Amino acid sequence: MTEKKNKRPFQRQSEPEEDTMPQNLSPIRVLLVGTTLIVLGMVGFYTISGLIAPDAGGNPFVNAFYCSVMTLTTVGFGDICPGNFSDPLGDIFLLVLPLLGLGFFCGPILTMTSSWQSRVPGGVLSLGSLTLALGVSMLTVFEGMAFKDAIHLSIMTGTTIGYGNITPTSDLGRFFLAIYAIMICNVAAVILDQGRFYLESFCHYPPSSKKPKLEGKEA
Repeated sequence: MTEKKNKRPFQRQSEPEEDTMPQNLSPIRVLLVGTTLIVLGMVGFYTISGLIAPDAGGNPFVNAFYCSVMTLTTVGFGDICPGNFSDPLGDIFLLVLPLLGLGFFCGPILTMTSSWQSRVPGGVLSLGSLTLALGVSMLTVFEGMAFKDAIHLSIMTGTTIGYGNITPTSDLGRFFLAIYAIMICNVAAVILDQGRFYLESFCHYPPSSKKPKLEGKEA
């Protein structure tokens, strides 16, 4: 009886410590790191020959910005980048940049978004609806897309699936979709985080079931 009484207080005290543990993230430094990664990506796509398709058209700086963001966010439409290139430096560049993007968006960005999701007025649903409406409005205005195509592209961008069957073709469309990708990936992370909690509830041990023997021995 005494052992059970001692275990319960210990478990209750350990859980809040994990939830309230400060992350010590500076929004300014996160912004600085993100901007640096985008600029590095732009330099690579602009200077390494063949990384952007020669028939991409449009402004080369906008195309470099577009390809940098789509690579860092791992959306990767594959519409204008990568092109046909033979420079080994291009292979190294395309291996390193996505890894940096994954580390950034799945690390500090995901941590920051999970910290402010509870303070969003109207909850996650209103935030997701507002962001989706922004993307659809932007694509219908700047690209002249049909409503269903704009919804499709906005969702494929936010979930980073990036099929590439529908993509922007104008400078304005590519520029604003790159900005939108940075926004929607953060919002999608918040929404997916809620889905994770819901799906994990089906994967927990039933309350009446016993834990595995190995866990029981460690406890």
